[in-house]
Amino acid sequence: MTKSTKRYIRYGTDLDVVHKFIEDARMEVTGAHSILNVYAIAGFGKSDFLTKVKEEYRRKLPTTLVRVTDFSGGEQEGGYRLDRMLRRMITDLQNGLPAWAQLDLGVTELAALADQLDTATHYAVENDKFALVLVDDYDRLPPGTRVLFDEVVLSRLVKKPRQAVVILTSERELTFTDRLDLKVCLKTYPLSRFTEDDIKTTTPQYAELAEEIFKWTGGLSELVEFLIQELGKRSIGTLEEYHAHEEELLKGAYREHANRIALGDLPEPARQSMPVLSLLRRFDVSTLRSILPQIISDFKPYTTRQYLELIDQLGSRVQWRDEGGYALDDALRIVFSNYERAYDPVTYKKVHRVAERMYEEWLQEKQRYRDYYVREMLYHRLAQETLSPEADFPGLVQLVSGILLEYIRGERTPGPCDDGDVDELRTFKESLEQDGYLNKFISSEVWEAIKAKEASMASSQ
Repeated sequence: MTKSTKRYIRYGTDLDVVHKFIEDARMEVTGAHSILNVYAIAGFGKSDFLTKVKEEYRRKLPTTLVRVTDFSGGEQEGGYRLDRMLRRMITDLQNGLPAWAQLDLGVTELAALADQLDTATHYAVENDKFALVLVDDYDRLPPGTRVLFDEVVLSRLVKKPRQAVVILTSERELTFTDRLDLKVCLKTYPLSRFTEDDIKTTTPQYAELAEEIFKWTGGLSELVEFLIQELGKRSIGTLEEYHAHEEELLKGAYREHANRIALGDLPEPARQSMPVLSLLRRFDVSTLRSILPQIISDFKPYTTRQYLELIDQLGSRVQWRDEGGYALDDALRIVFSNYERAYDPVTYKKVHRVAERMYEEWLQEKQRYRDYYVREMLYHRLAQETLSPEADFPGLVQLVSGILLEYIRGERTPGPCDDGDVDELRTFKESLEQDGYLNKFISSEVWEAIKAKEASMASSQ
């Protein structure tokens, strides 16, 4: 597998975004931005992506790529040396400028270095170009250093049109809520992950295994690359060969590598929680307080504050959903949930059973969010049922549809249809329609029952 095949082909869509971003800036298109934030959790290949951008543009534009983590050390705040970072930027940019554009690399003060960087971008404009500044792991700058970098460097780079274009990578989407001058220049873009089709395209020799590779990697670049290397070491190329070595393959070096990428330097409680969180579609403090102590005894004494700290420790691995609640990143959910299902089915089933009972209890106790509780209860019930070798699709449809019909007909209470409010029934219907997982297990009889009840309720109002 060649380097270009291994790492870069899949970035086609992402590079198209960068091409348009840079071209819009060059043409001074109305509304064009000068800062692009490419964000993704660890393991997505952000560094590889920026390297590709640099390689593509370094002969076209004065270009610099700096990685924040390369400048740790020293006695400055947070151990980061902005002076060395700026000197690297200036040196890189000068290499892309004509001979007449000389810069003073002997200055040492941060303010003087920032002036030289500004001069470099000015020279780029005089040469009918602009500077391309790539900063990897921008969010790894400590808060105080980041404020200084934003003020001394970033704000000056984007102050004048067509002087510089900046691409920042981070684990979380940047907002610059405290810097309006940067916020108005900002465009954000989530780096794409490998899909099954990407795997088939980049490594056609493993096309037959693409579904399995995605199942265990979630599309995380570093995991895809590592697992493919492990397949190569064992000369595994067919599905039959894969299944013969699956457990040996996934429980050894690959699992250690996956934990290293996904868990990083997380404290132990957060590491312990990840497999459990991977089995929940959404969660909040109430959910964690109800479920985690029943699975992991270390969480029994946890307070609300400690659960909030746990969520904070997980960082970019969890995201707030617009519909409410947190969720583990989709790729991590795939990696951990599939592993739990295959190699720790006892815990897998216990977590889903505890969650199902929790939502049943909440249906009895709470007036709001009943449609959500019913859907999550069914989701966790299905997860348990599908563990059985005897489980089949028609039986699962019958199970889910039977429970929903009981709620719709008022045979199982309390439920989302009990208050006689047609708007609540319509909300319930919409939530079922939009639930991509549950929807396929819902029979036509359920939709007909909802339609009939909706008509009945509407006529009686």
